[in-house]
Amino acid sequence: MKYEISYLSKSGNATILAETIASMLPPEDTRVVDLAKGEAAGGADISFIGFDVETGTTPLKIMDAVCAVKRKVL
Repeated sequence: MKYEISYLSKSGNATILAETIASMLPPEDTRVVDLAKGEAAGGADISFIGFDVETGTTPLKIMDAVCAVKRKVL
């Protein structure tokens, strides 16, 4: 897998952004993950992680996705 787009969206803005990015990438090489329903695999060459900024804090599911990517890099 070359690309993974992981997102968490309350307002729908992160969903729109994730779908827009995915539409510009080859579908056979792209995995899109709604973190409200699944988990980031972290095995992609390039990972996009997005979320709505509402409270000024990073949601735990986003931190988990970043850690999944970080484990693959190290």
